[in-house]
Amino acid sequence: MIRLLSLIGLSGTLIGLAIHFMTFRSKPSVPIGPVVSIHNLLRGILRKLIYFLMLLCFVVLVITGFYPLLILDVPLSSYFLVLHLTFAPIFAVLLSIFILISAHDHRFTGSDWRWREKTDLGLKSCFWLMILFSIPLILSIILSMYPIMGTQYQEFLRDVHRLSALLFVMITLIHTYLIALPSHR
Repeated sequence: MIRLLSLIGLSGTLIGLAIHFMTFRSKPSVPIGPVVSIHNLLRGILRKLIYFLMLLCFVVLVITGFYPLLILDVPLSSYFLVLHLTFAPIFAVLLSIFILISAHDHRFTGSDWRWREKTDLGLKSCFWLMILFSIPLILSIILSMYPIMGTQYQEFLRDVHRLSALLFVMITLIHTYLIALPSHR
């Protein structure tokens, strides 16, 4: 069941992003604005570096988590499991730092709800949905490591981890796409 949901969810997300890119792509514009302070410049470089490292870990986690499930149709084991377990804590720390650095810039304001103005409502929504789905994603796998209850509880937590991972991957793909659009640079 999770294999089918993953195939439908990931392919639907990628197809939707491709259709959006082909339909609504805009020409890059050079922003003209005030001089950037050194503090904001360093903060922007740090945010981009953390986002890049987080995406690198994200790609490794997606490949090691979904490749055995979708392509090989086997449970996560051997080298895939070792790589997955190696990159997961690094990803969780980078995600936490990214959230702390970016939360202020992704807060909702009154102008986000005015439909006639161009806002970053989609980008901000994806950011907060990433946070929302990362909580059960991380907690479910941590709680499954403790023998609190029986096997059924661990299987339930594994399913929660898989579904949260699928939703997190879909939202992160959309968030990365929105950041990569020329209008958000």
